[in-house]
Amino acid sequence: MSDATVEAEKKVRDKYSKILVNYGLKPTLTQIYLTVFFSTKPITLKEIADQTGYSLSNVSTHLKLLERLTDIERHTKPGSKTNYFTCNHNIKDGIRRKISQQKKDIKNINETIKEAINLLEGDDTNKANVYRNKLTRLSKEYDEVHVILDQVLDYLEDE
Repeated sequence: MSDATVEAEKKVRDKYSKILVNYGLKPTLTQIYLTVFFSTKPITLKEIADQTGYSLSNVSTHLKLLERLTDIERHTKPGSKTNYFTCNHNIKDGIRRKISQQKKDIKNINETIKEAINLLEGDDTNKANVYRNKLTRLSKEYDEVHVILDQVLDYLEDE
C-alpha cells in the first residue's frame, strides 16, 4: 500500500471508531467491518481474523451481525465451502435493511402493547388506568414512528 492509501484508511478507521463507539458499538465490530470494506477482493473469515488479530469465533459472530445490519454480504465460490465476504459499498442498502428490521420489531412490540391494553379493559383500578394511559401513548408513538420509517424507506427506494 502507498503512504496515501495507508493514511486514508487510518483516517477513516479512526473516525468510524470514534463515531460508532458513541452509538454503543464495540471497536471490534467497526474494525471487522472496515477490514471487509477496504479489502480489494472477497475476503475469508480467516483473512479477516489474521488482519484484525481477533479470534475466528469473534470474527464469525460479528460478521453475522454485520450481515444483518450493514452492506456486508457472504458468498461462496462454486465448488468451495469457504465463505467470502464483500462490502457492496452501498450504505443505503444497509440502512434500508436496518429500517426494515426496525419496522418489524416496532410492529411486533406494538401488537403486544395493544394486546396488553385489551387485557386491561374492564379493570378500573388506578394502576390499570395508569398502565392503559402509558401503553396507549406508547402505542401511538410506535404508530407514528412506523409511518416515518415507511416514508424513509419510500425515499430510499426512489433514489
